[in-house]
Amino acid sequence: RVGSINEVHALLYQENDVTAVNIHNYISALSDQIKEIYDKKDVVINFDCSTSLTIDTARSVHYGLMVNEFLTNSFKYAFEGINNPIIDIHLKKMEDNLELSMKDNGIGFNKNEIASSSYGTRIMELLAKKLKASYSLSGIDGTILNLQLRLNQ
Repeated sequence: RVGSINEVHALLYQENDVTAVNIHNYISALSDQIKEIYDKKDVVINFDCSTSLTIDTARSVHYGLMVNEFLTNSFKYAFEGINNPIIDIHLKKMEDNLELSMKDNGIGFNKNEIASSSYGTRIMELLAKKLKASYSLSGIDGTILNLQLRLNQ
């Protein structure tokens, strides 16, 4: 989590504008950093981004924390016994919304068990609420997180 915030600061120091972060660069750097930390070279991260949008620093930190939670949980729990582990990240701008979708092809989870015990799930729910974003999480056929954020708030 600290690494997510640190990555925003690193990107801000590279840019002329310290009030906004290029979300593509941020999520890409964060994904690379988390993969390096867990040192699981067999996990493939596919990152598809159709926007070079910048968003304000505060919201980018929240987005980064959500990406961090999803990727960390995938690396730690999803791939036991899974051949060809894959994480797909899609980021796109649709009208006035920023849509983030992350999916792994791991073992998934039982929503009743995870809802009552997962600190990471609670963090993601609270961050989505703070962002005033729509949020869904599914543990069927791997784990899927969808987040939609209104850009003009």
